[in-house]
Parts: sequence; structure tokens; C-alpha cells
Amino acid sequence: MKLIKTSQKAPIQAVTETTLESNSNINAPTIKAVVDNLYRPNLLVNGDFQCNQRGLSSYMSAGNTIYTVDMWRINKMSLTVENDGITITNTDTTTHGLVQILNNPLTNGKYTATVKVALVTGDVLLYGVKKLESGINIFTFDSAIVSKDRLNIDVQPNSSVKLIYCDLFEGTIAYPHIKEDYTVALMRCQRYVIFYDGIYADSNITASNKAKNDLLNFNMWLPSDLSGATTSIEAAIAYAGGTQFNYTLKTFSTEALKNRVRLRFKKTDETSFPIETDTEYSVSIRNLLITKEPL
Repeated sequence: MKLIKTSQKAPIQAVTETTLESNSNINAPTIKAVVDNLYRPNLLVNGDFQCNQRGLSSYMSAGNTIYTVDMWRINKMSLTVENDGITITNTDTTTHGLVQILNNPLTNGKYTATVKVALVTGDVLLYGVKKLESGINIFTFDSAIVSKDRLNIDVQPNSSVKLIYCDLFEGTIAYPHIKEDYTVALMRCQRYVIFYDGIYADSNITASNKAKNDLLNFNMWLPSDLSGATTSIEAAIAYAGGTQFNYTLKTFSTEALKNRVRLRFKKTDETSFPIETDTEYSVSIRNLLITKEPL
């Protein structure tokens, strides 16, 4: 067979969810999509709700926070697994949320969330601000106005919503949704190493930090259930009101609980910490490593 060289070019296609997909077995975006700046990684894991390692068709939280489909948790709500998404329902008298704790907290700047909704009853708000409606909802926001360690969808009393997918991108562009290959999504959900390093002084970990008796506790919320995981840490410094804590601190400890790692400080003289309700405590962490075998 003789090959004939031709100068004919392929026609330019409109950018859609289909044209951004490749023929690879992981549904990676095409090289052209990346080069043309038409694709960015989704910062959420299991944004299509397709990984459900716990294997239940429905989840109910009577008051405690529980994990449902992989990486997503609820409190005082029900979640039903559908063929093409999930339905969350709040019959309580107060607002509750569907939450994913991010593997890496948002940095300062603009972000864009895209949420596809099949059906909504009542009032459901993305980050407590953007009211969700049927169809594709796009919300560009400054990270300063949200909790940087999570994406949350707040379901108000007597409200429900069926979600098809959620995307979160850095920047101000709502990129076309690309469904992640199930095998790749499952590998991302089976995370067994989490690493923290830096100063955590925002709401990422200070929401429930309180001095109690002779201990000063800090909670770092985790993206999945890592109870019983092994933790190691090189150093940590506690701050009160932005200033390094003015007590000599004894050796601290870390412990992996169901949905958080608890860092615990103790004073050298082992006396009680004062209760300072108007003081915001924070912590600087160096090389905190959390490891656990996959589910």
C-alpha cells in the first residue's frame, strides 16, 4: 500500500464534554484541550459520586457526622445513591451540609465551582451563598469568603437535591466536565498517605480549638475516615491571637480519629490552660505524616 501525503486539515470542532475526552482508558483530556487552555484538574475527588466503597444504597445520619459515598460526608441528613448521582434530603429543622474536605486547602485567590443538579426542592446553597437550581450551576468566588478546607452544599430544612456532579477549579473559568474513569477515581479515593507542612492559621483547623483543663487541642479535619492511622510529626508550634503561645509547652502528641487528626499540647508544669473565649488559637506544623492502608 502506498501512503500519500496530504495537507488537508481536520475541521475545527466545538468544545464540548465529548470533544475534550480522549480515547484513552482513563478519559484523560486531549493534548489539544490542555494546550488550548480548555482544561484544568478538578480539585474534588469522586465528584461524580461513582465510588461507593461502603456499598450501601442509602445513608442516614441521626446526628453524628458520617461518611457516605467516598470522600463525601453528611450530618443529620439522608443520602440516597442513584444510578447517575446522589440525592440528599434534610428533614431536620436546621440547615445541614454535604461536605468534602479537600486534600489541600484553597490558597488565596479565585475559584470556580460547577454543580449539575437534576432536581431541587426547597433551598439548597453552595457554600451557603449560591442558590442551586436545576441544570448546571456556576459559582466563581474568592476563597476569603468560604471555609478553605472544604466544599460544602448546605441543605436548608425540608429541602432536597439530586446532584449529578460537582467540579471545583482554580481560577475564574468553568471548564467542561469530564467524568473520571472509575478505576482512577477509586485509586484517588483509596488515599493512604496525607502530608501537612506549613502554618494553619485560618478556619482550616481552628473552628473547634479550645483550651480544656491541662490540654490544648487542635483538630485537623481529614478528607476521609482514617481512624487508627499511624501519625508522625517533626515539630509543631501553638499560637494564641497570632502570637506564639507564651507558655512553655511539654511534648505534644497526635492521634488519628474518625474524621480528624488531633494535636494535643500540654504545659511543662502541667497546670491548666486559661479559658480565653475571645482568642483564636492556631498551629504551625512541620512534616505531619498520616499513613493507613487502603480500604
